[in-house]
Amino acid sequence: MSFGDTFKALSDPTRREILNLLKRGSMTAGQIVEHFDTTGATISHHLNILR
Repeated sequence: MSFGDTFKALSDPTRREILNLLKRGSMTAGQIVEHFDTTGATISHHLNILR
């Protein structure tokens, strides 16, 4: 992953919150979605960027 890709992944507040959630332990995508007022598709997009 390039520096630019890393910066892009970490620049979004939703993605940073996902990372904070995952610090506590493994979660399924559905469990992550429950913490946000957004669609599963949006969270899936964020997860793909983080991957």
